[in-house]
Amino acid sequence: MHIIAPLKTLNGGLWVSVTEGDLSLSPFVVGRNGFETSLTDAHWATLGDTLKRMHNLSVPSALDTNLNHETFGDDFRQQVRHFQQMAANTDFHEPISAKLANLLRNQRATIRHLIDRAEYLAVLLQAARPDFVLCHADIHAGNVLIDEDDALYVVDWDTVMLAPKERDLMFIGGGIGHEWAHQHGIDQFYEGYGSPDIDPIALAYYRYERIVEDIAAYCEQIWLSNQGDTDRAEGLRQLSGQFEDGDVIDIACQTDAHLPLQHRQPRP
Repeated sequence: MHIIAPLKTLNGGLWVSVTEGDLSLSPFVVGRNGFETSLTDAHWATLGDTLKRMHNLSVPSALDTNLNHETFGDDFRQQVRHFQQMAANTDFHEPISAKLANLLRNQRATIRHLIDRAEYLAVLLQAARPDFVLCHADIHAGNVLIDEDDALYVVDWDTVMLAPKERDLMFIGGGIGHEWAHQHGIDQFYEGYGSPDIDPIALAYYRYERIVEDIAAYCEQIWLSNQGDTDRAEGLRQLSGQFEDGDVIDIACQTDAHLPLQHRQPRP
């Protein structure tokens, strides 16, 4: 599999525990990520094969108990509701903060739609209890590296969890970071992955929920963090881009159109 294994410790372990948490060390790969270079047909097929192999792994019970399990919870939805209230009720004078507040006010109906759709679909999935597999859970273009020998590696494994396979498959064609939205790459990915029985409810849920999560993260960065203006302005630019034509919100709403008729909800 195209995964970089951590180096073993002096005691033969894969990590060491310190006061602040656990530390692991992985070999450094010289290369470019999927935002910096386009994947070839072979790369797409390799990525598909790699994810399929991971999704097919049997997880030992000892590891199962230490992994996060998908709950379809509403933490990010609640955070965004709170930030929307801040935007509505707070007079921001700092320029970047004020621009974020204006964005949330101007896009209030769309954001409400995103939250409502994620919430509705989450209830359906909680009742359906879909099968869980081992998921990377953040497999966007920035977490795929192409090294100097043209080999592909999947990196950044701090979000691994047990969830429906759509937790990973939502990124293929999802348009995160303005990438991976073209049918050509999607077709090549599934040449490597195979022809899965994709649950449209789970796929739509994860695309909506990811946008809600991003809104919460950018609001926290811009309003609540100590980051400098350069990083905060870049965060605002990235968040604003999600509302542009053809970006992730449009893609999520298009995914909604593939749901069973009784579960569809048009965008306002």
